[in-house]
This record gives sequence, structure tokens and C-alpha cells, in this order.
Amino acid sequence: MNFCKTVFNVFFVLLFISSYRIKCQLRFASLGDWGKETKSQLLNAKYFKQYIKNERVTFIVSPGSNFLDGVKGLNDPAWKNLYEDVYAEEKGDMYMPFFTVLGTGDWTGNYNSELLKGQGYYMEKDGQTSIEKEEEKTDYPKWIIPNYWYHYFTHFTVSSGPSIVKTGHKDMAAAFIFIDTWILSSNFPYKDIHEKAWNDLKLQLNVSKKIADFVIVVADKPIYSSGSSRGNSYLAYYLLPLLKDAHVDLYIAGHDNNMEVIEDSDIAHVTCGSSAVSNGKLAMKSSKSLFFSTDIGFCIHELGSNGITTKFVSSKNGDVIYTHKIGLKKKKSLDKVNSLQYFASLPKVELTDVPASGPMGNKDTFVRIVGTIGILISSPSSASVPTSGNDVSVVTPMVTSIATEVVTSVATEVVASITTEVVASITTEVVTSVATEVVTFGSNSGGDIFGSNSGGDIFGSDSDGDIFGNDRENDTGDDRDSSSGGENAPWL
Repeated sequence: MNFCKTVFNVFFVLLFISSYRIKCQLRFASLGDWGKETKSQLLNAKYFKQYIKNERVTFIVSPGSNFLDGVKGLNDPAWKNLYEDVYAEEKGDMYMPFFTVLGTGDWTGNYNSELLKGQGYYMEKDGQTSIEKEEEKTDYPKWIIPNYWYHYFTHFTVSSGPSIVKTGHKDMAAAFIFIDTWILSSNFPYKDIHEKAWNDLKLQLNVSKKIADFVIVVADKPIYSSGSSRGNSYLAYYLLPLLKDAHVDLYIAGHDNNMEVIEDSDIAHVTCGSSAVSNGKLAMKSSKSLFFSTDIGFCIHELGSNGITTKFVSSKNGDVIYTHKIGLKKKKSLDKVNSLQYFASLPKVELTDVPASGPMGNKDTFVRIVGTIGILISSPSSASVPTSGNDVSVVTPMVTSIATEVVTSVATEVVASITTEVVASITTEVVTSVATEVVTFGSNSGGDIFGSNSGGDIFGSDSDGDIFGNDRENDTGDDRDSSSGGENAPWL
């Protein structure tokens, strides 16, 4: 029997304590980047289901990407082959909420179908929000994603000591805030949606710090990482201060195919993105990293009167390979007496209309030379795209001049997906021993060389492929540009 009582958007003040409610912790599981047909996914799912049952987990969160190659629609076989069949359990042990957000892989497919799949469960009725029960239970988890960003509040009762007579019960609240890091990025082309997502997030965090003992944020991209992305400086500059102000306890991310925990400013940054594939290597371990593993695995989280405990489980043999604990924070901002008033100020959770063509359809192409210094970005123009060999592309004579002076002995590699034209060509005498990497990413505007717009700037701070940005494609260095609207650059 589960004594933990869960609600959405409604904070119940306990008027009296029942002696039948003994001790209870809130347990949930997380796994990311799981939607890939591999033997590793199946083995990981086997141990995952065992822990779900044995640890009495209440729900699951997925920080994306759900489907690493996206889905074509609601009838895509991937739903059954990679989700329903893999995470099903005949006894019904897996029938629980599966809260998720979209990741990079999801945005490359029919992302609207993933939202439509999750409609009809997260419902508002008489000013309250709850999970509607299905007429028939399924053997697999209930897919929940009512919007690209949303929130979930729950409360549970614990015994704060060994004796009920001596210590009594304690009611604790937890706030889960699910965000979409692509929509929050400066390159997201629909600015009205981008701004609303940021405004809603600020409201969610402001309410959370006043009524919740625990504040947990779930997102695709990590802020800090020792994995392939090495973190994201745009999120570190714009998102991290908001998290600190809201006394966020835990930031759960996927994106990088590894498991890690980094502690910074009393926030535990947990990456759990290797539930089906692993990148198999450590890029450069962060000085604040407490644990890093390339094992296929998942996490089990426990919230209690002493804080948060996170167990990292490896699917090699189903063992816990690391346990991380963070103590309960004493938050002066808590004001549970006025909780109902604060709840009334939460943004309404409703499906946002993102055009079906998708923001990923508008792509710029730029060439990145990975080395000491040097990157040449190309935006749509009149020149043709190189298709073979070690051709190198440039943007303007200005860049040619810069490259001539500073780019020597740099290495590059050719990657894929050329969808637009590049501007010009640079002579092979300028760059020695090079290969090129053509990277595509969605953006709103053209690529300025040193500009501060939302396109692919050379020193841009976009979240999907800056040259010195901390994104998924193994960039080096830090971002050097503001996001949008002419804000000051992070280093000013």
C-alpha cells in the first residue's frame, strides 16, 4: 500500500494527523535517451522494472530525448517497439505516470505527435488539476506531457524521527518543473513562444520556492556536464541564476549519453542520459563532478525528511554504482500558510500551438574548424556547398583575413546534413592539415560573425551549435555572445 498522497496544483493542509500514516518517502525514477532499438535498452529496461517494483516508485520522469530518431506520428511503430513493449509489466507494476519533456532527438521528428499522445490525462477541472484515469489500465506507463513546459506539485507525509509519539508527522511538498531547453534557447524561431516559456518558468519557480520543500527541474540539456556537450553556457548564464534564486535542489538532464552528478551552489546537477546508448568516453571531467559513468543505466531518487538521495544503477549487473545525497535546505522563502494564494498565480498548463513545420525546418549551415582558434560560419548565399574531400568554406574576406593569421595546424572533420548554401571558399594554403565539419542547426536568423542575434554567430551563445558553445556536438570553449534582444554578453 502506498501511503504517499499525490496531487496536482492543489496543496492540502493537514488539519490533523492520522496515526495510521507511518513513515513515507517519495520515490521516483529517471531515465533519458532511452528510445533506441538496442540490446542495451532491453537489458536496462529489465533492471529498471525490477527497481520500480522493489523500490515502490511512484512515477517516472524522462529528461529526453525520448526517441533518439524522433517519431513519424501517433501510428509510428516506435511507440510500441521502443516504449510500450519495452517498459510493460504484466502485473501492472509499471502502470504509473511517465512525465517527460522533448529532447533534441524528439524535435527532429513529428514532435507534435508526442504532445498529442500525452493529452487527455493532465486535466483541469473546477480550478484544480488532476490525472484522469483511463477506462482500462495498461501494462506500460502512462505517457504524460500536457505541454512543452509544465509543472507538477505533490506532497507526502513523513515521520521525522524514530517515534511518532515523540516527533509526529511532517507534511512535505515537492515541485517538479519540466522545461524545454530548445524553446528556451535563443535560436528558437518563434519568439512569442520563447518569451512565454521564460515568463511561465519564472512564475513557476517563484511559487515553488514559497510552498515546496523540494524544487526539482527536469530538462533535456545539462547546464554542467563532463560528457560530450560539456554543458551549456547559455543556460548557465540565463537559467542558472533563476534556479539559485528559487533554491532548486535537483536539476535532472539527459542529452549526454552518460550518467553524472555535479554539485554547484547547493544544486545537484544529475545527468541520466544513457538508458539505451552510451558515448563511451569522457570528454573532460568537470572539477565539480562527483561521479561520472558511461554505463547504460538509470536513476532512483528518494525524497525524505533528511533530503534527497539519488542512486545510479548500472545495467551491467543491476547494481547501484554510486549514491549521492543532498541535505534538506532550510528555505527562508517558505510560506505554506498562503499556499493556496500562491497556487492561484501559477500559469495555466495548456497545449501551446507550435507550427507543424517545426523550428528545426529552418536550418543554417556552418563550417566549424575544431582547433586552437578558428571557425568559419556560412549563412545562405550564392555559393555552392563543397561535397567532397577536404574543401573548406568561409564567410567573408574579413574571415579569410582572420583565418590566414590565426588558423594553423587545426583539425576538422566532415559531418553531415547540408541544407543551405555556403558563402565562399577559402584556399587550402590558409589552413594546413585540416578536415571540415559541416554542422546544421535550427536558428531564427542569419549567422553574424561577431553578432549578437539569435542565429549562428561565431561567438554566439545559442544552445544548438555555437563554435565556442557548450552543445552536443563537442564544441570547445565558452559562448561569447548574448542571446537576444541586445542583452550584455555574459563576460561583460
